[in-house]
Amino acid sequence: MIQIEHARAVENLEEIITVEGIDVVFIGANDLSASMGLLGQPVHPLVLKAIERIRDVATEHGVTVGLNAGTAEAVNQRFAEGFHFVGINYDVGFLHCACQSVCRDIQRKIVIQKA
Repeated sequence: MIQIEHARAVENLEEIITVEGIDVVFIGANDLSASMGLLGQPVHPLVLKAIERIRDVATEHGVTVGLNAGTAEAVNQRFAEGFHFVGINYDVGFLHCACQSVCRDIQRKIVIQKA
């Protein structure tokens, strides 16, 4: 199993994927976007195009390919697009979602005190 997470790896994809013994590719979309000069934009059209290319080349060579997705909707979309496995979110993403959920449920009053 290898991870593709750099623009140069996408440029050399055929050579990498056809190395004997590689049977699974995981796409690191966040790092890939950063290497493309698109830090924090893993759904930028250029990044998505690179991800599609990785999926297509891997599938063409019989290599299992997957990546992470942040929501159930995104996971379902990735499966529909032909990815073989999809990680659901990541540690910081789950922490962020949990904190948002708790904060939404907190009832608070704003108290303004005069000095």
